[in-house]
Amino acid sequence: MKIPILSTLLVIATLCMGQASSSVDFEDLPVAVSRSLTSYFPGSRMITAEVDGDDEDAEFEILIKYKAIKLEVEISADGTITGVDLEK
Repeated sequence: MKIPILSTLLVIATLCMGQASSSVDFEDLPVAVSRSLTSYFPGSRMITAEVDGDDEDAEFEILIKYKAIKLEVEISADGTITGVDLEK
């Protein structure tokens, strides 16, 4: 009886986790995302980028070096910056 319950819980947990993030090259970012980065953080250098979701629901998490600091910038597919975190 314990095994079916455990299996069911594992399936539910997997479904709740959603899609895994996938890496994105700077050249593959939507134009709106690239423009937001270059407008708000001129001269920044992208270190890594990941995307969660797809199409217009996509949320990009981009790690950049801006001046002497590293920032994680969250940007929606339409170019709206939804968050900025200082990376240590």
